[in-house]
Amino acid sequence: MKKIIIAEKPSVAQEYAKVLGVSAKNRQGFIENDTWIVTWTVGHLVTLSYPEKYNTVLKEWKMDTLPFIPDNYKYEIIDATKKQFEVVKSLYNRPDISAIYYAGDSGREGLYIQMLVRMLAGHNPQAQEKVVWINSQTEDEILNGISEAKSLTEYKNMSDAAYMRGIADYLVGINFSRILSILYAPMLNTGSSQKNRVPISIGRVMTCVLGMVVRREQEIANFKVKNFYRIKGNIEINRTSVECEWKLTESSNYFHSPKLYSEFGFNQENDALELINSLNDRITITSVEKKIEKKNAPLLYNLAELQSECSKLLHISPVETLSIAQSLYEKKVTTYPRTDARVLSSAVAKSISKNVYGLKDNEKFRKYVMVIESNNYSIKGKYVNDSKITDHYAIIPTGKSVKDLTMLENAIYEMIVLRFLSVFYPPAEFEVVRFDAKVNNELFSGSKKVLEKPGFYDVIGIPNQYSDDIGSNDNIKSIQMGKSYKVSYEAKKGMTEPPKRYTSGSIIIAMENAGQLIEDDELREQIKSNGIGTSATRADIINKLIKLHYINLNEEKQILTPTSIGNMIYEVVNMEIPELLSPEITAKWEKQLTEISNGLKNKIEFEREFNSFIREICNKIKENSSNHQQEVKKRIIKYATGFIRTEYTKFDSWDTKLKCPLCGNKIETTEWGFKCKSNVNKKEGCTFAIGGDILNHRLLTNELATLLNKGKAGPFYDFLSHKNKPFAAYLILNKSNNHIEFELTDMPWDDTNFLCPKCKHKILKQGNLYKCENYIDQEHGCSFWLGKIAGKSLVEKNVEKLLTEGKTELIRGFKTSAGTKFDAFLYLDSENNVKFKFPEIKDLQTEFRCPICHGKILETSYGFKCENFKGKKEGTENDCNFFAGRIMGHAIKKKELSAILQGIDTDLITFKNSDKKSFEARLYWDNEQKRISFKFDDNNPINLNIMCPICGKNIQKNKYGYFCSGRKSRTEGCQFYLGNIAGIQLEDTQVKKLLEKGKTDLITGFKPREKGKSLFSAYLKWDEQNQKICFEFPDKNEITEKSSYTCPVCQQILRKKKSGYYCECGLNVYKTISSVEIPEEQIKKLLLCGRTDIIHGFFSQSKRKLFSARLVVDKENKRVAFSFLDMPHKNGGTVNEG
Repeated sequence: MKKIIIAEKPSVAQEYAKVLGVSAKNRQGFIENDTWIVTWTVGHLVTLSYPEKYNTVLKEWKMDTLPFIPDNYKYEIIDATKKQFEVVKSLYNRPDISAIYYAGDSGREGLYIQMLVRMLAGHNPQAQEKVVWINSQTEDEILNGISEAKSLTEYKNMSDAAYMRGIADYLVGINFSRILSILYAPMLNTGSSQKNRVPISIGRVMTCVLGMVVRREQEIANFKVKNFYRIKGNIEINRTSVECEWKLTESSNYFHSPKLYSEFGFNQENDALELINSLNDRITITSVEKKIEKKNAPLLYNLAELQSECSKLLHISPVETLSIAQSLYEKKVTTYPRTDARVLSSAVAKSISKNVYGLKDNEKFRKYVMVIESNNYSIKGKYVNDSKITDHYAIIPTGKSVKDLTMLENAIYEMIVLRFLSVFYPPAEFEVVRFDAKVNNELFSGSKKVLEKPGFYDVIGIPNQYSDDIGSNDNIKSIQMGKSYKVSYEAKKGMTEPPKRYTSGSIIIAMENAGQLIEDDELREQIKSNGIGTSATRADIINKLIKLHYINLNEEKQILTPTSIGNMIYEVVNMEIPELLSPEITAKWEKQLTEISNGLKNKIEFEREFNSFIREICNKIKENSSNHQQEVKKRIIKYATGFIRTEYTKFDSWDTKLKCPLCGNKIETTEWGFKCKSNVNKKEGCTFAIGGDILNHRLLTNELATLLNKGKAGPFYDFLSHKNKPFAAYLILNKSNNHIEFELTDMPWDDTNFLCPKCKHKILKQGNLYKCENYIDQEHGCSFWLGKIAGKSLVEKNVEKLLTEGKTELIRGFKTSAGTKFDAFLYLDSENNVKFKFPEIKDLQTEFRCPICHGKILETSYGFKCENFKGKKEGTENDCNFFAGRIMGHAIKKKELSAILQGIDTDLITFKNSDKKSFEARLYWDNEQKRISFKFDDNNPINLNIMCPICGKNIQKNKYGYFCSGRKSRTEGCQFYLGNIAGIQLEDTQVKKLLEKGKTDLITGFKPREKGKSLFSAYLKWDEQNQKICFEFPDKNEITEKSSYTCPVCQQILRKKKSGYYCECGLNVYKTISSVEIPEEQIKKLLLCGRTDIIHGFFSQSKRKLFSARLVVDKENKRVAFSFLDMPHKNGGTVNEG
């Protein structure tokens, strides 16, 4: 009997074959030896069928056929991969197959691909079915994955979730794409000057992401800049100055003044100067605080964080990042990339030293490894958390040697390694000095934070804001409480800024956090919610939006903006299906799919709810279609580049009076361009045809005439490359093959309305380049020229500000020659040369009102508080006590505060109790208690059709455990409850055995109460007399547990005992053979591959000599034997005969 292992693709299958010793010839789709058959999928082999496969009538898109919701879904084999499907099908159904190991991509989507193949292919009913789950492609990990493969039944819930995800995406795509295309595609295609009849593409996740990009663009467009003025003080100490800033207090003359912009500044410069003029030139220090603050290394990378960092630092897209991360995984140097976790499991953390010390051979990392080794640094704390891991732990290096990496692969590998090594290092330590000072009745505050001990920054590099002043706290440290100092003042202008556009990296983070872009790394991890899409699909979703031309990607800056057609689709969906634009709704669906995967929600219930949603939306659109079309037209007209039509006009071809260069017949126009009248189709008649749209240039009849007569037309300046970059070229007709080719030429310089600041002549523009019309080169003519500055191209808005006002807005992302990024204004100096001016740090402000006293709510670094709030030290009973800061590990966000103050419950938030256990709840304003309170969602239980052993009622299950349906509370009703027992959460199958048969199978891994004691194995038994669950321990002589191995002779499960493994068929595998203790990894190889590596040190009792050999399984005699094949011979060469 043989076992099949099916991998995700041929290259991965080769790795499995290599580890398992399957070196026989590739037999067109699989590799085979006497124990294993290794085969593979090639991406998807099976897909859901289109509606026309149910009924040919459904091929035509009509309103009366919608909604389309099949009772039973049809699946079909994909033509492109049909050959490989047939190979797999024939293998699955062979009579000599004892087991099938599903070793696809280790995740929900990978399992789905394998289950679709299984569904249509069938399999030998006698074969065991197991799932291989690996975190890297190293030999050890592959062997572990196979030996610890779990039964397919344990993945039923995950499989159900995968099927439901596929069906949900199918129903949204089929129904909403069709119904919106029928109603609005003519309007959008004509309005966007689209030449072809392109349907509207709608996706469950994709449309939500489009909405995020469009809404952000609308927020930027509607944003109004507001100036404000802050007052800065410069205190003279030891001939240098220490900075401080004015802050509003109750004792201030400006308390409750309408002149204020916030507690830190004024609306008008004159009001700020008025205060400055009223202040004395000496200031008294009223308080000084000095302390040490610690900062830990950031958490490890998951895919989203890695994609975000690569977008920022390397300017590459999420798709490219995933491709490189996958390549590193397949080269065995990093672990599985499609993970959401940013921590390690406790099991992995125990053996992490091999990953660390394996990096010692790399010169770049050796010094960090030696520091870790010499100081006995370990990984612990927040970096190890089993509860934060679903499928896979964080992306880390495997410790295997690295070779043949590309430049980008090396850059990303280095990022992963340095982040990994940094978590072993101690936290960075900062000395923080804060002080308050008073002059007249006004308060000034100052602070400085200086890096004293770099800690983990030694590995990942010291940030710019700390690198220039390490240890330079001397001036502010010498400040003394109660002492008076000379001070000068100045008014500093600031301005509010619009939200940033999404980049390809930041939108991945926003998708991971259900539409919220949270910049702070630690805060983001604390409030992490159910995201939009999965780590495996997010990059592809963004890429699809780009390919559909719904959004644009600036490749240099990785900035995302909506296209005109993208804006139009947003307006259509916002009118008809606004639910699809809601990150909260999309995240809710993802959460429900996760609950199905975890056994907390029934797939039938999800399908029923989703079908109801599809049916309700389609019927609503049908009812309102005639009323909404005119309203949609009003909304999209501002984005239109063509005349908007509600129906397509019929195209009438006409004779161009030009002659076909191939056959001499007439050339006529078509909807898509020009063709010979004799051209029937691609295979029939004359082959002459030219598209009317050539890389964005619309070819006119007179231009075609020039091209045919002279062989050359142009130049044309409106071509767009495939990367959306404009270029100029002539069109050339190559008469040898009748193909049109490009002859590139220079783009023209266009006039602008700007004048040169140096000589007052006109400024010319070409793309992102600007020059004076008198500019010849740097040594001749006027020298004014604007191109890239510190790696940054200027947008026209900032060029205009620079040339008309002498200063730009704050520009982000300049780069030093060393590659370090910085932000700055550009300004013209006295000689009209462009210079940098570095920005001041700006505070934020809210417009909320206190729900207790209706005072103004202020935003501080530690939370939100009422302006009438006073701390415990200075407050009185009459002061307002409204403060919203950190609640059980969660920092309140502005969006959440807005909802609370409007009387709306927040979204679900993850909190941590005093035992560091996570729980979910919503926040709301409790008007009676005058405080923010928790609200818990109902945890709907699932019936298990098992009877309670105490009262006979149904047993139910929720996310906390199993309980009787008659249980009302801890004191009322039936008290049967089964939760976590000694660290083990029971599976449904074991609960059923316990309550129906009175006893579970032998369960391993129970944790004893006493610390330091090893885990133990036991049965759980129902004690009928005492009405409780108790342990039953196995007899000492009893085989204590099943192993994860199958017998290589009879395919039964091997039993594990102290001396090794044994099978009822008679095979014994001992841990010690001929005086050598056999390592577990070699036993694993023996049982999976049929033989070990060469093992040294065996002792022959008869010859009294040491010898080396391999161990092999002798199936015929059911024993483990020595093998000397392929062994080095003492006279040279190898032994090839037994």
